[in-house]
Amino acid sequence: MTIEVTPVGVVCNLSCPYCYEHPLRDGGNFGNNKPYDVDKMIAAIESYNQRFNFFGGEALLTDIKDLEIMWKWGHEKFGMSGMQTNAVLMTDEHIELMGKYNVFPGISCDGPDDLNDSRWAGTLEKTRESTKKTMANIEKLSKLGRPPGLIITMWRGNVAKKNRTRFKEWLKWLDDLGVRSIRLHLQQMDYKSVEETVGVSTEDAVEFALDIWEFQSTQLKNIVFDMFDDVSKNLAGLDGTTSCIFNVCDIFTTDSVQGIDGQGNKTNCGRISKEGVDWIKTDDHGWERYVMLYNTPQEHRGCKDCRFFLACKSNCPGTVIDADFRNRTVECLHWKVLFSLYEKVMVENGQTPISLHPRRKEIEELTVEMWKRGINIYMKDALSIIENDVPVNEYLGFIEVIKNSNPQNNPNHLDHSDSNGDIKRKLTAFPNAMEYWKKYKGLSFGERPSHLKK
Repeated sequence: MTIEVTPVGVVCNLSCPYCYEHPLRDGGNFGNNKPYDVDKMIAAIESYNQRFNFFGGEALLTDIKDLEIMWKWGHEKFGMSGMQTNAVLMTDEHIELMGKYNVFPGISCDGPDDLNDSRWAGTLEKTRESTKKTMANIEKLSKLGRPPGLIITMWRGNVAKKNRTRFKEWLKWLDDLGVRSIRLHLQQMDYKSVEETVGVSTEDAVEFALDIWEFQSTQLKNIVFDMFDDVSKNLAGLDGTTSCIFNVCDIFTTDSVQGIDGQGNKTNCGRISKEGVDWIKTDDHGWERYVMLYNTPQEHRGCKDCRFFLACKSNCPGTVIDADFRNRTVECLHWKVLFSLYEKVMVENGQTPISLHPRRKEIEELTVEMWKRGINIYMKDALSIIENDVPVNEYLGFIEVIKNSNPQNNPNHLDHSDSNGDIKRKLTAFPNAMEYWKKYKGLSFGERPSHLKK
């Protein structure tokens, strides 16, 4: 789960045409964030008791004195905090404070010079000047031993074959600086005009991704692209550590992203705000979308019989066909190609990907049954249950005991979420509960799934 704190809401110093927050801006839904209240934001973070990231819009539009207050508090409370920024407004003072309070920035940038014209600053001259500032700050941070992670959105400029050599040279420069993590973003096409001007076809996106995959494999020493890392982990059944786009997500509460606005109100991830409304976060969640997709034929925009369903889960509901969360992602072909590639690599390495597991249907059916009961289960635990021939009905009975003892308890985290033993004490009130507890607690936690053992 990521805690995103947005002091200034979706206000930004740039106007990237593909930004998924434009529907909120166009709807006038900037949030009640000005003047923001530092104490209220801190109180909201306290309620989650988890380290946080500053987000936007542009996080650096927040007054530097208030940033220091929250960075200092975050350092004392959690040892660190994070921030996503385009780095145009970043000063030496910001950099000094980030080092002092252990703030790890992620920087949004699509390439060098004109390859970053997508990050529009109002005029071409201002855009190019802003890009120079971003590059300079990436270099400063890296030379101070704090290389940032990057988010690169694939757009017509950096994907074009004529620009590929320059783009790769830039990646090599980043790699030599010590940059280790890059998130490749596929565009969210919320407007036809954006698609017509900077959009990338699925075919071009796939070709670009495969080219970058080969370049990473053969030419880069440090950089890992999350797009490829996530695909390989999910096929191996090692979910839970991958990007939120591969997790099940209820659009009314967005479990993976918990937003906090400038007044301390709890909000959802902006990727799903297609109507320009930042809906109030619900108190509960449900996984109906994924039950529907599993049972809906692909010709009707579902995922039925797709062997990659568990690994993909139809990706983020912010990327769905016709902005209807009941449909699968518009990026379906892109992910199928990457999953097929890594499936082949795993087979060649003597491993069995989840997509080719001989008991895949049983694993899927258990997962879907859990979703129907309002509980998400990690693939590694579903694998362990099936591979160890645990009676499914008996296990589901155990889950119901846990759920009924406290609806907030997540069975995926029984090994570490209850250090005070409250769950264990509550279980004593249920018939046979302790027997379930002893038998199934931590069934596969920390173990390597057997299908990966040669």
